[in-house]
Amino acid sequence: MDDYSGWKYEVGGLYVRWTTSWNESLLPNVEYSGDMQRFNGWSLVEESSIGDKFYRVVQMPTEFTISGLKYCLESGTTNNLILVGFEGELSDLVIPDRVEYGGHIYYVKEVGDRVFYNCNSLKSVDFGSVIRIGDYAFSGCTGLSEIAIPSTVKEVGDHAFYKCINLKEIVIGNDVAVLKTSSFSRCDGLERLVLPDSLENVEKNVFYGLTFLSPEGDKLSQTADNLRGATFEGTGKTLYKQVPVYTITWTNDDGFVIDETAVFHGSVPQHDDSVKASDAQYTYAFVGWSPEIVPATGDATYAAVFSKTLNSYTVTWVVDDFVSERIYQYGKVPSYSSVPSKAPSEGVTYEFERWEPSLSAVTGDATYTAVFREVAMLGC
Repeated sequence: MDDYSGWKYEVGGLYVRWTTSWNESLLPNVEYSGDMQRFNGWSLVEESSIGDKFYRVVQMPTEFTISGLKYCLESGTTNNLILVGFEGELSDLVIPDRVEYGGHIYYVKEVGDRVFYNCNSLKSVDFGSVIRIGDYAFSGCTGLSEIAIPSTVKEVGDHAFYKCINLKEIVIGNDVAVLKTSSFSRCDGLERLVLPDSLENVEKNVFYGLTFLSPEGDKLSQTADNLRGATFEGTGKTLYKQVPVYTITWTNDDGFVIDETAVFHGSVPQHDDSVKASDAQYTYAFVGWSPEIVPATGDATYAAVFSKTLNSYTVTWVVDDFVSERIYQYGKVPSYSSVPSKAPSEGVTYEFERWEPSLSAVTGDATYTAVFREVAMLGC
């Protein structure tokens, strides 16, 4: 081994004197530990005018305590932590997503094995964003009444909540894939259990002591297929699988919500035909719902679909004492079939001048009256 006789201990780290005749790529890869520190490379401290360089050991803590929670560095990582202990009496546990120590940011990824074993003072847990809950981590925590395991968790360890006899409600978030052996065994007081769609592997005796029944009362084995995505409710160690209820939203074609109804999983939603008021231009008729109605597997929205018919209106023509009617579609400009005329009287003839009011596109029933001007008869 090379002779690094220039090493010297200084406050804050270990230093080595390096001469210009040596290649920096040959920096020694030493193992140095002390005061729970781990060797993590070298850092250049100073360089003299003649080229001598001084390097300091970069150290990383392997274990430390912050706010009463004790962490250790996960093996093979530089910034992932395992929660391994606590100080004093703990009632409400909040596991932080990350902590800062010695100017470095660390991420809490796991609750270690047996950390809170028989911690009866513990009343609540916020799991933060851990990805694993260790073996026996909360076993015997009789003060817990409910837990919500977040979707960041991928695995719940062996006997993780064994004999948490006062747990009433367990909600396991989506993305949790594995429940290890006896992870919730002897949680005899359980009244409500919500399991994720992501569940892939349920090992033996996970819910030992509990009986699961179908909605019809048939006993269900504790397999991933039977438990995946299910909600169970009950008392006295017997829980019934609940049939999910979904909200169906019904809207008009403009998005206005007509109604909301509740249906059980697998049922076909139904609703009375919708009605859309006619406007000046169109009359609407209900033709169905979009998209096509299918058995419910989740919340859904259906929009009414209408056909439309262009409205027609009656135009009344008044020419002298003659009245006639004709039907025109919305938007058409009406026209009389001939030039209106009026019979002469007492030496006066009449010439058509205009319609009153002026003709315009049809938007509703209308009446037009012919207006005439007098023309004197020749020879009078």
